[in-house]
Amino acid sequence: MGFLNPLLLWGLPLCAVPIIIHLLNRRRFQVVRWAAIEFLLAAMKRNKRRLQMEQWLLLLLRTLLVAALVFLVARPQLSGGAFTTQRTHHVLVLDDSCSMLQRAGNQTVWRGVLDQVKQEVEKLALERTGDVVTLLRLSRPEQPDLAAVRVSAQLPARIRDLCDGFACSEGIGDLPKALVAARQRIEEAKEAAVAEIRLFSDHRRVDWLQRDGKARPELVAALLALDSQKHQVRIPQTLAKDQSNLAIEQILHKDRIAVVGMTCTFSIEVVNKGITASSPCDLAIEIDGGGRITKPLDAIDPGQGQTVTIQHDFSSAGFHGIVATLPTDSYAPDDKRALALEVRERSKALLVDGDPGASTEEAETTFVMTALEPGGDSISGIAPQQIADHALPDQDLGEIDTLWLCNVAAPSEQVVKKLEEFVGKGGGLVIFVGNQVEPSRYAQMLWKDGKGLLPLQLGDLVGDFDRPDPAFLSDRTHPLVASAPEALEFLLSKTVQVGRVFRAIEDPKRAVSIPIRVRDQHGPPLLVISGFGDKGGSVALCTTTADLAWSNWPKSFSYLPILNELHKAIAKPHSSIAYNLQPGGSLAVVLDAALYRPDVMVRDLGSAASERTFTAVPKREEENKLEVTLPMSELSGFGLFELTLTPHTGSRERRLLARNAPSEEGFVATVAKAGLESVYPPDAMARLKIDDPAQQAADRAQGELWRTLAWALLIFLLLETLLAWRFGRRSK
Repeated sequence: MGFLNPLLLWGLPLCAVPIIIHLLNRRRFQVVRWAAIEFLLAAMKRNKRRLQMEQWLLLLLRTLLVAALVFLVARPQLSGGAFTTQRTHHVLVLDDSCSMLQRAGNQTVWRGVLDQVKQEVEKLALERTGDVVTLLRLSRPEQPDLAAVRVSAQLPARIRDLCDGFACSEGIGDLPKALVAARQRIEEAKEAAVAEIRLFSDHRRVDWLQRDGKARPELVAALLALDSQKHQVRIPQTLAKDQSNLAIEQILHKDRIAVVGMTCTFSIEVVNKGITASSPCDLAIEIDGGGRITKPLDAIDPGQGQTVTIQHDFSSAGFHGIVATLPTDSYAPDDKRALALEVRERSKALLVDGDPGASTEEAETTFVMTALEPGGDSISGIAPQQIADHALPDQDLGEIDTLWLCNVAAPSEQVVKKLEEFVGKGGGLVIFVGNQVEPSRYAQMLWKDGKGLLPLQLGDLVGDFDRPDPAFLSDRTHPLVASAPEALEFLLSKTVQVGRVFRAIEDPKRAVSIPIRVRDQHGPPLLVISGFGDKGGSVALCTTTADLAWSNWPKSFSYLPILNELHKAIAKPHSSIAYNLQPGGSLAVVLDAALYRPDVMVRDLGSAASERTFTAVPKREEENKLEVTLPMSELSGFGLFELTLTPHTGSRERRLLARNAPSEEGFVATVAKAGLESVYPPDAMARLKIDDPAQQAADRAQGELWRTLAWALLIFLLLETLLAWRFGRRSK
């Protein structure tokens, strides 16, 4: 037996009031004997026992009336509350993931859930005094804000202070991890025999189900790990909210490099993550805070997307920012997405000349050099460098983006290993053949039975200088020619004459692309491209020479754009992924202590007043190096942030980072009880209970005896009234 209001049990001494009144009534009469009353006294003596029984019965009923009233207001119940042997451990799990920032009516779901938590604790303080409470947040379930705290009258105020200080984490919530942490806390709190885990969340479909609609295995495992007899997960009623959401999924830089003067292509993907079709709207795009570019979007069905492509030429090196914005809907975090991009001054190409000739004009790499850096008003963004083939073994390839072998005899094992390492790290290799190339040696050193660098094995030398064949554009959709396929097709077929090529032995099982052939669609490959390694490295094989020895292609107007696009397509990627982060990530910045001061200032470009300063510390095992880690969890808001580094010279260096909302949090559709029951196993559902207000009220009243006490009070009152009337009437 426990009591929800045990302090009111102090009213039990009031049960003595009827007894006291009875005793006082007996003492207030003065006994005076006179003759006429003697006959009446004799009659009363004969009925004394009956009268005493009547008085004691009325006294008992009146005492029970007072006791029943005291117990009624103290609200006894069979379990829970104070003075009970079976307490309940209430684990309140608060979802503070980014999806909680969605609006529901005139407030966010986050604020509405905080109000739910406060109300729940106030009810516990009224109804379950003596139980214990633990408060966890999804962003940090291993660090509870309250751990097995006893329910008391002071707990609601403490919870209110905590909730008022909470901020939504803007990150991703891990529900299975929270359930595991809750079970651990339950096991540590030995004073509670049973436990309820109450999940205050927006209960999104993606939190409970996989993309294919099946139950999440890790969540099933977390539920089954709970004791079905003692533990239960309760889900309070979900706040009503709009389940439509149009989101910017990502902004991608489509090119491998970003340099001044080279056109950069960006794709912006917009996805409908709601449950209804979106309305047509406009997508606004800003580059470096300049004028807005507006792109119309059609209506998008649920689960579908639409991609917008833009191109831009950057005129200066350094960090640049792109921000895309949609009209604001109920879930604002993914209505804006930013991309921080580092643009370099030049991209480096190393040209290895296997036949330098007697003069510069006779060098094998002369035309390639001119195509990659034409000079004059034309800015290619490529910085080519020429070396002889004997210098290649000692050449540092660390900053090289593409490596061009022009009529180089079969390299040594040392050079091959160096080339494989370069391409294996994402670099681009272009091989032009010539009279110094021996197919058998290339097969041994570069083909390696299909495991080497060569896209295809070299065969015999074919062609006739007296009857040259035109070049043929065999793949008009290839990135090398996609910018102007009609013009390049015309130039290749009308201006290029190929007299001699090495036949490349084609293999249908070999994954290669052949954008240009000789003569026609079935002619020998002129340019073959394939990937190498798992870092995105590429190798291009041109089966003719880089100079005019075997063809006139270097003099064609098609040579310059195709070689520039080839460099752009296979160059070592210049990734800015480190500067594009989500709230759960972090950015590590390494500084040269001899050049920079340790303080790094971070400023939100969308809110000038939001600034943070982080201090770098000496980096382990590296002298004169400083390192500072910028946790995105310590910043707030989404969009572009400016990093300011201060060199010892006093000038300032500017970098950018983008902090974007997690794309997973944009799926706002909720899951119903029936949806869970159809995919979750019965054993897991036995531990899960989705409440409605009526069910919650019934569960709170479960075990209470107030109805019994109310009926007892009514019966005692009626019985006392009836007996008092009956005994009084008979005494007359």
